[in-house]
Amino acid sequence: MRLTLAILWAGLGLGCGQSDELVSDAITPPNASQKRTVLADALVYDKTAERVYQVGEAIPYTGNVVWFHENGLLQQETSYQDGREHGPTIWWHEDGSRAGQSMHVNGVLNGPLIQWHPGGTAKELQVMYENGRQVGSEVWWHANGREQSITPYVAGNREGKAMGWFVDGTKSWESVWVKDEPQGQYLEWYSSGQIKSVKTYAQGIQHGIETWFYESGGKSYEVNWVEGKKEGGLTEWYESGAKMSETIYREDLKNETAIGWYESGQKAYETQYFMDEEVAVQEWTEAGEVVPAPPVPLGLVRTWKVGEIEQFYKDRAQNFVFIAFGQPDKVEGDTWLYNNIAVEEKFCSVLFTFTNNMVTTILVTAPDES
Repeated sequence: MRLTLAILWAGLGLGCGQSDELVSDAITPPNASQKRTVLADALVYDKTAERVYQVGEAIPYTGNVVWFHENGLLQQETSYQDGREHGPTIWWHEDGSRAGQSMHVNGVLNGPLIQWHPGGTAKELQVMYENGRQVGSEVWWHANGREQSITPYVAGNREGKAMGWFVDGTKSWESVWVKDEPQGQYLEWYSSGQIKSVKTYAQGIQHGIETWFYESGGKSYEVNWVEGKKEGGLTEWYESGAKMSETIYREDLKNETAIGWYESGQKAYETQYFMDEEVAVQEWTEAGEVVPAPPVPLGLVRTWKVGEIEQFYKDRAQNFVFIAFGQPDKVEGDTWLYNNIAVEEKFCSVLFTFTNNMVTTILVTAPDES
């Protein structure tokens, strides 16, 4: 779990522009013995100097900055020196209980950062910083005091085994990090202890079989990854173990024919994909009856790229062509002709030739071609 803080100082130096008006929001006047304190609205951030200034002053701000909740209670107090965070930052929940504290040195986090759950007694988060970079273990806790996750850091990068737990203490996930990238298996569990998912990473990129399970133990989903892209078959199952669907991927794109089944085993659909686009669909009812096709087949309304029809339908079965394009405009022997097929900016004629009900040749002809 990455660190996500609600500390308001992080927003002070971002997106603040210079103001033409002199705004005086000082709470305490500066003097020799007391740090002055101003509202955050009284400050602006100079991106060039990388310093915070009080509006109307040319010297970087030194003193405390405060924010308040809508109910009037103090929300945060941050110490500044020479226009940068320097010293403690403390923040509070709306009920007045402590919410967190951190330490800056010359504008960067240094030392422990701690957050508490509402109420201010149960610790929520603890991390350690050295010169602005996380080191050691980042630990999150549930409100009941049990650990929620532990992630090790080295010089600002996640490094080593990270683990997470459910509120009852059972393990929820586990991963390994190398130089801030996931490496090896990433595992998730149900609160019952049953494995939920298994993924594999190589140098931060998903690679290998990804499998998901039902809490009852059976597989629900499985797909292969090659260097961050889905490759090969993606299979889904019903909790009963019956196959739900099979989809083919090539370089992370759906290709070829996806098939779905009812839990009874009866085929539910066949969908043809090309480069992740649906080009034809045939559906059946659970009783096995054919669902009427759309009034206009998808192959007739789709705008094809040059070469796509030849690439996708060569060596395909005749029924694939019929599902995609419907009834041909002309049939002569073993050839089917379709007119007015959109291929990029032209309406072309497409001639399919079949041998033993398989496509052997495809000729796409533009109107101005002889």
